[in-house]
Amino acid sequence: MAGTFAPGGLLLLVGVLVYLVSSQIKPNLRRPATENLRLYQSRIFLRNSLLGLTGLPPLVTFTITKSPIDLVFFGCLLLTLCAVMAPSAKTYQRWLIG
Repeated sequence: MAGTFAPGGLLLLVGVLVYLVSSQIKPNLRRPATENLRLYQSRIFLRNSLLGLTGLPPLVTFTITKSPIDLVFFGCLLLTLCAVMAPSAKTYQRWLIG
């Protein structure tokens, strides 16, 4: 039991740390526009990395059960996350104002 808790706990800790770092990245209108854009892109990268961790449980289930349904679920989850979390000019403007 302790062997399965360590990777899960570590994964949770990494997820929380990535979320905290991502939430601290704030825009500043006094900065040059290129600097704000770079910060926004790094925030998006951190957020998407965190969301990418949500695909690990279906992959672990697939390695245990060898069921193709788990692999299809992982593929659908990954495609959905890519579609929903794609950065756009509108989200960048909202982040800059907010």
